[in-house]
Amino acid sequence: ALLRDASGTWTWAGPAGPHDPAVNAAAVALVRDLLVAEGDRTLALSPVVPEPWLGPGQEVHDLPTRHGALSFAVRWHGERPALLWELVPTGTEPVALTAPGLDPGFRTADPTGEALLAPVALPEREPRRGLTMPVAIEPLHRRSS
Repeated sequence: ALLRDASGTWTWAGPAGPHDPAVNAAAVALVRDLLVAEGDRTLALSPVVPEPWLGPGQEVHDLPTRHGALSFAVRWHGERPALLWELVPTGTEPVALTAPGLDPGFRTADPTGEALLAPVALPEREPRRGLTMPVAIEPLHRRSS
């Protein structure tokens, strides 16, 4: 519903007007929640995977988490997702990484690596035609004045 209500420039109207920062922030938070869920000494990568995300690859770069900067990518080999990850930890305690939306059995404490996960039932789709555009949501590094 949130995507359906977006303007042509990917903004959302709300009580503050046609470009409501609070509603826009809620949209970013929703996407973040689909990408990673944080727990005590755990990070769940792709905790929930919406059906349209099954099959196309995804990349996340330098996502700030309480356990450190997280980057990961999902590449598809037929019905099997390959997960590549790198966590630059902020502490010395190991962090368990899981991917419950892709493979509930996957778990590692390695801060970097790659794994071919269990097969996933991919939805039937019509072949795509035309152009596709990657979307990047990256942290904005502000310069101090």
